[in-house]
Amino acid sequence: MIIKYALGDFIMTTNTKIIKAFRDNVEWRNLLLAGNFGLEMEVNRIQRNGELSAQPYPRLFGDRRKHPFLKSDYSEGMIELVTPVGKSIKEAYDELRYLTYVLRHELYDNEGLWPLSLPPRVKENDVEWLDTFFEKNWEQRYHNYLIQRYGSVHGIISGPHINLAVNQQLIERLFELSGEQDLKQFTNNFYYRIGQGFEANRGLLIYLFGASPINFNDSDQNIPKDLKLGRSIRNSQYGYVNTNEVAIDYAGDFNEHVDKIRTAVTQGKIFAPSEFYGTVRFKGHGSYEDLRDNGIEYLELRIIDTNPFDENGIALADLNIIQFLVAWMIVFNKSYTDNELVERRKIANQVALSDPFELFDFEEQFIDELKQVNQIFGGYFTKPMLLILERLKDAKKTPAGQLMQITKTKIGLHDWARQVALNRQQAFRNRRQDALTYEKMARLLTGE
Repeated sequence: MIIKYALGDFIMTTNTKIIKAFRDNVEWRNLLLAGNFGLEMEVNRIQRNGELSAQPYPRLFGDRRKHPFLKSDYSEGMIELVTPVGKSIKEAYDELRYLTYVLRHELYDNEGLWPLSLPPRVKENDVEWLDTFFEKNWEQRYHNYLIQRYGSVHGIISGPHINLAVNQQLIERLFELSGEQDLKQFTNNFYYRIGQGFEANRGLLIYLFGASPINFNDSDQNIPKDLKLGRSIRNSQYGYVNTNEVAIDYAGDFNEHVDKIRTAVTQGKIFAPSEFYGTVRFKGHGSYEDLRDNGIEYLELRIIDTNPFDENGIALADLNIIQFLVAWMIVFNKSYTDNELVERRKIANQVALSDPFELFDFEEQFIDELKQVNQIFGGYFTKPMLLILERLKDAKKTPAGQLMQITKTKIGLHDWARQVALNRQQAFRNRRQDALTYEKMARLLTGE
């Protein structure tokens, strides 16, 4: 079965002035590649038997309320790694590798890092531990709320978040080309349009990166017990998303988006803007409300599953694809109507629960545009373009497809993931003595 994603059904807007500017000016191309990038990685610690670890938060990491890079998340056993801002995708990825090294260095002898977004089997006494043992007292009220709303097993679903800031000089060049008068308003519209682009292409992202095909926990009250295999349960209607009553989408403009979040909070449908689990969040100084006046500074992409085939949870090749898609959105000035966004979200929901071996077919116009962008950038994006094409032509090349070739059973995948976690930790210990660069970085990050 092929899931048809017909671009021909939608209006494709192209600003020829922007395309020409990128084609004619190497400075524009360089500026697009020179933004700011950051990564956040959530990961659950496990014991050798594949169950959640109840070991305390590593003391060497210091005060997690103040530490900029090393934190815990929903539970004491879920670690969040936050990279410093990098000037390139590669720099951000290297920072994540350093932080992952620091984390592995401080794991207890019987621990490993779970390589999947959906958590391992959680026993009844572990649920009680998740519910009651929480040392971040400054977030206790919110934590209690999340327990009641979603349950603790659902709360430890994990994955990477990708933060992207377009070079300010490029935004200003685009502003000058637009002929508009208000730079701040232009910037907000610019980032919001990229956010809409990610939302419109949510189905593509789930197809390319989905890697949560099996739920291991019947105790997760949000996921049906009889749910069949999917591509990304985490990004499905049963995953880490808001309930249907939370009517926050990406229709209209940024001001309308902020109004929807504010209304949801006021009506008690979400606790705070941090409970908005959309495809993208917009970030900057201050609250969401403040971004209207202060301006959006970057966006956070939130729907990439943990890559179980990369020991850091996301591959550099994955990040290169994301950067390529951002370049495509900017060069072709992609925009989408409200109806397009609604229809494409329906498609994304179908993709999330589709058989991992089902194809996701794009019309040639999308591929042609990618090829044009790659040509404009002198072949810079050849590798990510070929990887996109490879996965579109063969679903077995996608992460979910690869997992299903290993095993299609709940027990089999759980055992495989457990063994991957243990093998990686053992390999780390075997090579640790040779990693002087990482040792130095570890000392810097932990303040020694």
